[in-house]
Amino acid sequence: MLSKILFLPHGIQMVNPPNDEESEKLHSLKNKLLSDVKITEKKWVLLSPHGISTEEAITILMNDALGGSSGFPSDIESMDNQVFVSIKNWQQFVDGFLEKARKEDLDLVGLVMGARAGVKQWLGWGEVIPLDMLEYYRNEVEVAVLTMPFKRTVDIHSLVPYLRRVGKSLYEYLETLKDDVLLIISGDLAHLHSEDGPYGFSEKAVLLDEALIRWMKDPKEEHLQKALEFQSEGQACGMAGFIIAQEFFNQLKFKVKYYGYALPTYFGMAISAYLRK
Repeated sequence: MLSKILFLPHGIQMVNPPNDEESEKLHSLKNKLLSDVKITEKKWVLLSPHGISTEEAITILMNDALGGSSGFPSDIESMDNQVFVSIKNWQQFVDGFLEKARKEDLDLVGLVMGARAGVKQWLGWGEVIPLDMLEYYRNEVEVAVLTMPFKRTVDIHSLVPYLRRVGKSLYEYLETLKDDVLLIISGDLAHLHSEDGPYGFSEKAVLLDEALIRWMKDPKEEHLQKALEFQSEGQACGMAGFIIAQEFFNQLKFKVKYYGYALPTYFGMAISAYLRK
C-alpha cells in the first residue's frame, strides 16, 4: 500500500548547485526533508514529466534494468557535472498495473528498449535527478517508472479525465499490495518566469506557483482546480503528476510536511512530503 508521497524537483540545481542563494536554499530544503523523513520502503513508483513519452498516454518502462544520466546523451561538454543512476525495475508492479489497465480499458503504453531483457532502458533527468537525491536509500530498491504524456503542459485540460482515471486505478492497485510503497512526483512548477528562459515569460507563472504552493500545503480539490486555471499560461511541468496525486489525497489522510519553494532560474521548484496517517 502507499505509505509516503514525496514531491522532489528534477532541476539540475538539485544535484550540481551553482553558487547562488536560491539554489543553496533548495539544497537546504532537500537536506531537511531527508533528515526528517525516514525512507524504509523498498518499492518505489516514480511519476516523471520527462523521459520517453507518447502524445496522450502514460508510458511504463518495462526493461528489468533502468539507467541514465542527468544530461542529454550527446551533451559531452557537461559530462563532468552529470550524475548517473542505475536501478532495478519493479516488474511485479509493471506487470500487475498493465494487466489492470487492460481490464479497465485504460490506455497505458508498456515500452521495452532493446531486444533483450538485460538492456538498460535510458532514463532522463526527470527520473535520474530525484533518484540521485535519494541515493542513500537506493540499495535493494525496485523502482517502477511512469512517464507522463507529452501534452502535459499547455494541453493539460484535455488530459484531466484520463489522468484522473489513472490516479484512481493506481490508488486501487497500490492498496492491494502488501509492500509499503513510496510515490515520487516532480516538484517542478511554472516554467514561464523569465524572458531569457526557453519558454518565455508570463505574469500567470507567479499566480500558478502561488496556487500550487497553497495546494501542496493543503492538497484539497478546490486548490488544485484553482491552480489549473493558470496552467496553460504558466506551464507547471509537474502538473500531470499533481492531478494523479489528487486521487490519493481524496481517498487517504496524510501528515503534510511542506518544506519550501525557490526560483533559481526560469522555473519554480517546491519540496514537500506526505506521510500516511
